[in-house]
Amino acid sequence: MLLAGLLAFFSAAYAEEVCNQDYCLDYTGGKLLKKNGTAVEDLTRQAGIGVNESVTAIAWSGEYWLLGISNYNRSVGRRLGRTYTSTILRYDGKTFTDLSADAKLNKTHIRGVSPKIISTIRCVQEYCLIGYWVSYPGSAGGLLRYDRDDFKELSVEGEIKDMTWNGKEWLIHYRKGEFHTSVVEIYDGVNLKKIIPPTIRFRKEEAYWVTNYTWDATSRSWLIRAKVGVPLSGKPMKEVVVEYPDREVGRGICGPTAAVVPALLPPLLYRRWTTGGRR
Repeated sequence: MLLAGLLAFFSAAYAEEVCNQDYCLDYTGGKLLKKNGTAVEDLTRQAGIGVNESVTAIAWSGEYWLLGISNYNRSVGRRLGRTYTSTILRYDGKTFTDLSADAKLNKTHIRGVSPKIISTIRCVQEYCLIGYWVSYPGSAGGLLRYDRDDFKELSVEGEIKDMTWNGKEWLIHYRKGEFHTSVVEIYDGVNLKKIIPPTIRFRKEEAYWVTNYTWDATSRSWLIRAKVGVPLSGKPMKEVVVEYPDREVGRGICGPTAAVVPALLPPLLYRRWTTGGRR
């Protein structure tokens, strides 16, 4: 059960192998394969994956699989076919069930509205989070929560880039707006809390682009590195580090020093360096 739980936390991918304790699902060469040791079974036809379609996300929940399927090809950045298509499947090891209607994906274009293209799926034992984007109208996206039998739309409006679980809560990174600026929210399974852009220090003319983040087990906090600046202003971007739960630190640190020094310092010294010794 421990192995299944760990796999549930991290088992989501685009076109790559994802495993549970018994076998793996792998989307490669245009085929969805079920691998169990040396035994390989082609599930492409059973899953109903069309000629122009591909698997955009795979996740194992600890009880079942979820798969996102679309004709959008990330490698070339365009759809293969006349219009976008999107499907979400549940697989119990024997049977595929189409959940698209329950998730209100709009499997194809309906009256000028594109379907929700599944981009990311992450699961814990109790539920799965499903990130999607839409191509029209506008360039946007959102987040669904799936609790075994029911879908719920969460109040996230942007294209999901990544979701990371630390054992207690999710860090959700998405992009939105004309300049695809970053927004980061924390989700504890009940409530969403926006931590980037910071509500106090953020100025309307500025925008954030998150470059990386990590969970610091020592301080029990997220360390999020981002670049901030005014789009199309010609001015250099500033580097900022946001520590949550805490406060924004290191504002105004920029240039090669900001990228090199924190990587060379242990976590405690790094925090003192960025805050000038204040805790």
